[in-house]
Amino acid sequence: MWGQRKERASESGFTLVELLISIVVVGVLTGIAIVGVGGLNDDGADAACSTSQDAATAATLAYASNTGGNYPQTFSDLTSPPSGEPLLDATAATITSPTTLKGKDGWTLTMHPGATVSDRTWFDC
Repeated sequence: MWGQRKERASESGFTLVELLISIVVVGVLTGIAIVGVGGLNDDGADAACSTSQDAATAATLAYASNTGGNYPQTFSDLTSPPSGEPLLDATAATITSPTTLKGKDGWTLTMHPGATVSDRTWFDC
């Protein structure tokens, strides 16, 4: 009997240690994914604000060109200019004050009348 081996029935399934390691690995990967995806929303809002800033700057320059060098003092001047079509699309955002435009994605564009349009200080996000 000393020379005989006991044959064990083949075990199926995972051990407790293997299951715990799997749970920890999945948890770590989930945490990494959440952190990575969480910053994308902020990046998207920054990009939307930057695009709106560029559009507002272009609309401001067009307004000045159409009005003989006078610059707009409010966002309403850009969305309903004295003559012609609107220079800035008002459907993408809401004018919350004469000099503040609030985007649907949470960005805010502020107008600083009297600043210099060419060095991008007329608007900020």
